[in-house]
Amino acid sequence: MVLVPAYEVRPPFSCERGVPLIDGRIVVGQQGAGLRRVAVPLPEGSVIEDGKVVAVPITVKGGVAVVVIRDFSGCFGTWYLTEPLPDHVLLEYDIDGGSHERYEAMLATCPRHLVAFGRCGQRMSDAMGGGAEYLFIGFPGETFDIVRRGSLYGEPAIVRLAIHADGTVTLTDILDEMREREAFSRW
Repeated sequence: MVLVPAYEVRPPFSCERGVPLIDGRIVVGQQGAGLRRVAVPLPEGSVIEDGKVVAVPITVKGGVAVVVIRDFSGCFGTWYLTEPLPDHVLLEYDIDGGSHERYEAMLATCPRHLVAFGRCGQRMSDAMGGGAEYLFIGFPGETFDIVRRGSLYGEPAIVRLAIHADGTVTLTDILDEMREREAFSRW
C-alpha cells in the first residue's frame, strides 16, 4: 500500500488538497429521482485533518493521487469529462461559445481507475441541469478536459485537469492559455 494525496476539484476553478467527509465517508452525487449518491468508506490508514481526508492508502499499482471531481454543470446545463480536446476544437469553442456537442460525445471518457460515480441535479432532480461526480485514482500524465454547458456567467467553459508524477493535480483555463499562446505568436 502507498499513501497518496487526495484532491477535490470544484467549479468554477478550484483544486484543493483534502476532500470533505460526510459521516467519515467521501460522498459523490446526490439522492433523488434520476440522481445517484454513493458514500465511500475510507480505507484504514487514511489521513484526516479538519474533517477532510488529505491522504489515502491505495493498493492500485502506479496510482499517485485520489481525485474527486464535483459537478461542473452550468445553470440549466451539464458537463462532460473528455480526453484533451484538439486545438482546432478549442478554437471553435473560443469563437462561438461551445456549441460542439458532437466533439464532447465523441471524446467523452472515464478515468482509468474509477472508484465511484455519482450524479447531481440542480433544484429538484435534474430538470434544470446537472451532471456527474467522479471519485478516482489518478495516474501520472493523465489529463482530462472538463467541458461545461449551460449559463456559466463568465466562468471558464473548459478546464484542463492534469495529474503529475509527484501526485499533484493542477487545473488550467485552457482557452485562456490558448489565447495567450496565439497572441504571443504574433510578436
